Amino acid sequence: MTLDCTVRHVVLALACLATGCDAASLVTGKGDVDLAGTDGGNSPDLTGGNPGRDGGDPMPDMVVPGSDAAAGVYCANRATDKKVHPFTALAKPAIGVWVADPDFGTQITRVTEAAADEYITPVYSTVPAWNSDGSLMILYHWGNGHLIYDARTLKLLGPLDCTTKDGWNPGPSDLEHVMWDPDNPDQLYFPSLYAPGGAGPLPNLYRCNVRTHAAVVIHDFSTAPTSCAKGSELRLGSDPQWYPGHMVGLLCGAKKWMYDMKADKVYMPRSGAGFGDSLAAVAAPSGTVAFFNGFVYDNDLTQLRKLDMAVPDEHANIGRSKAGHDFYYAVDFDGKDPGVIQAHDLQTGTRIPLIAESGGWGYPPTGIHITSVCADPRAHGWVMASVVGDFARNELFTMELVLANIDTKVVCRVGRHRSHGGDGPNGYQAEPHPVFHILPDGTMEALFASDWGGTNRVDSYLIRIPSG
Repeated sequence: MTLDCTVRHVVLALACLATGCDAASLVTGKGDVDLAGTDGGNSPDLTGGNPGRDGGDPMPDMVVPGSDAAAGVYCANRATDKKVHPFTALAKPAIGVWVADPDFGTQITRVTEAAADEYITPVYSTVPAWNSDGSLMILYHWGNGHLIYDARTLKLLGPLDCTTKDGWNPGPSDLEHVMWDPDNPDQLYFPSLYAPGGAGPLPNLYRCNVRTHAAVVIHDFSTAPTSCAKGSELRLGSDPQWYPGHMVGLLCGAKKWMYDMKADKVYMPRSGAGFGDSLAAVAAPSGTVAFFNGFVYDNDLTQLRKLDMAVPDEHANIGRSKAGHDFYYAVDFDGKDPGVIQAHDLQTGTRIPLIAESGGWGYPPTGIHITSVCADPRAHGWVMASVVGDFARNELFTMELVLANIDTKVVCRVGRHRSHGGDGPNGYQAEPHPVFHILPDGTMEALFASDWGGTNRVDSYLIRIPSG
């Protein structure tokens, strides 16, 4: 059943109030959620001024991207040792107020204001939070849906609200099934489970302008060569990954294929032996190969090589090196060299231990998630892991955020997320699921979720790691 315009915007207003935004400021004369700001619809200014609220520290002076100061030496002056650091208590920061992590020296602030038993978190560690120019963030309010924030002021702008020209409101099929356009900061893509008139799922991929709210179908996969049946779900798989580019792995029913969104090209669909699970192939940053179930494939899903992985479905993420190779970074608990991060070169099949027993880092703790889906060239080669571990004991990596670089092999410990994760009172929603991007001055900024020591709510936080 569809909602008419009046009812729909009442729903949006209620969702807005539930998440703490200013409902009056969201509604324009036409009753639309206003993401345009005060500059006539341009993205929020990222040059100078205060990025936070409530007396937060100003953004560091601008540095020309590509200069030495923006070169991405994020482990300079950071902890690179393998010692257990004392765990120091830290009060939860106010929204927009930057405070020092007492154990690792980086700066942390809070983004959201969750009520008791509420969770406002990153979408996932394998899905970018920021749009292409870093002006907007997408977060997820469990039980309410996706939210759009001004990434500079940390102001909640409103729910993700998309409308087709005939008044239908499609929404993402799952919380991780959102993909920011790699070039246009106002657009994102998603498959939708929902169809007007109770028609059931339609195998459509949508593009939505988050400022005008206009949604259009960019491809109907009920047509050949995919020929997805009406009523079948179009999905990015049960564990999607999106590295901003033009290639994406999709599935419907028993069929899997690669799709070039820029060229609107559907590659050879596959099904049958070897393709029977709920996962979709993961497009590599180069757009030339894909990862699926421990193997490297070309875009027609022809198998190229097997990777040296004991278990191919551990927490992992796709990324690329400064040298231009595609890498699949994965946790390894059961292989010949267990580790927090094992790097797998998709072009050569080589396995490179980044944080592993062979490097003296010990057996990996529990509760690890990995992220490397930042397409900014200054981020190439960098990969981050969040570790929960045994929060009742302070051991190596307990509740830490860790960085590594595939090109230099440097490893450093950059801060504590202070979340009890899946074993705490909030369960899965308190997993940190970090994701990072690079600010104009070269600073790395990472978003993560935390219940801040096992409280009864989960908020999103930011941590900044200076370059050099």
